[in-house]
Amino acid sequence: MSKKGERILPHNDEAEQTVLGCLLLDNEISYQIMSELKSDDFYSEAHKTIYSAMIDLFVKNQPIDFVTLNDKLTREDLLDRAGGIEYITMLTNVVPGASNAKYYVEIIKRDSTLRSLIMACNKIIENAFENDPNEPTLPLAEKLIYDIGQRNEKKTLEHVKLGVDSVLEKFEMLAKNKGALRGITTGFYALDKITNGLQRSDLILLAARPAFGKTSLGMNILTNAALAGYKCAMFSLEMPTSQIIQRQLCAIGSVNMTKPLSGE
Repeated sequence: MSKKGERILPHNDEAEQTVLGCLLLDNEISYQIMSELKSDDFYSEAHKTIYSAMIDLFVKNQPIDFVTLNDKLTREDLLDRAGGIEYITMLTNVVPGASNAKYYVEIIKRDSTLRSLIMACNKIIENAFENDPNEPTLPLAEKLIYDIGQRNEKKTLEHVKLGVDSVLEKFEMLAKNKGALRGITTGFYALDKITNGLQRSDLILLAARPAFGKTSLGMNILTNAALAGYKCAMFSLEMPTSQIIQRQLCAIGSVNMTKPLSGE
């Protein structure tokens, strides 16, 4: 029981029990659940212990049922931490229906996110009061909240047929109109001819030894795209804003940068 006035972190014991019960009764939904939940998403320490054991069984391609789970927990001396054999037996009796597992998973994920936000906010508040110059509060807050958002990004399996259909449609469109999917111009026509321009979702790396013009090339591509009417952003760990702008102005004006810097 909690002390009077003490606030309990968000959690739902019934949802956690039901998901564990679903895994014990229906191995067909193992991947569906385990691709969505981590052991830390469970609030109860007993449930974390049980779910971690289930993940180990799943990874080793072993069935997840009362016998295999009980055997694993017993061998690793974790049965008491998991609530005992009676508790594991009870889990198989609290399942309304394995077909509804995804709804129980969403409840667990929601509460896990709320707990993470509460703990992150508490850490931010504590850091702000301490005002530690070695760990500024604003970057810490940004990182903590960003990490929670990243953790909740959904990545699911996609059948290859969907990808094949999409690519074939693209090829057919290009066959009818070679300029249909032309991307953003780099300003370098030979490069645009090879790549068909900069395409959405592309990650392009410029690799070369130091002082071989990687930054200049990247800035020229960015500038040409901006001049073509596209919104661009540049993140630099090397140069201040003023230096970036003077490089861009000289590039646009086709002026050697040494001349304006020397007053000519």
